[in-house]
Amino acid sequence: MNRLKEMRKKNKVTQDDVALFLNIQRASYTNIENGKREPDIETMKKIAKYFNTTVSYLINETNDPSPPSVTPDPFEGLSEDSRKHIEETIRLLKLKERYQDETELSKELTPKRT
Repeated sequence: MNRLKEMRKKNKVTQDDVALFLNIQRASYTNIENGKREPDIETMKKIAKYFNTTVSYLINETNDPSPPSVTPDPFEGLSEDSRKHIEETIRLLKLKERYQDETELSKELTPKRT
């Protein structure tokens, strides 16, 4: 698990810091980092989160340490009715803005009387 040590050094944290985050003994983390102990997937996910990377990077499946960009679902936890209401509100706001833009354009194109 040489990437663990690499990430730890890069982030200027100690084995104690990582172990504390994982809620395990420092010796246990040292064994993980040195490859003497195989962590479970949940522990690997926590380590990846701690270092803002992916499990795939930590286990050498990829050379890209960047986690994928994830856009949260703004509708998460809302009922279907609430979602539809929000979508309709957005549609109406877009129509309103388009109408305002067209009105302003019309005013600009209308010759001024002197």
